[in-house]
Amino acid sequence: YNFFRPHTALGGRMPAEAAGICVEGKDRVRTLLEAAAA
Repeated sequence: YNFFRPHTALGGRMPAEAAGICVEGKDRVRTLLEAAAA
């Protein structure tokens, strides 16, 4: 949940963006899990 919310310490970016993980689309959690499983 917090991986996809903007964070002030990261300049308004999501932690996923700061880590270089592409999480686009409606189901961002699924996208993240699929990337982790690959």
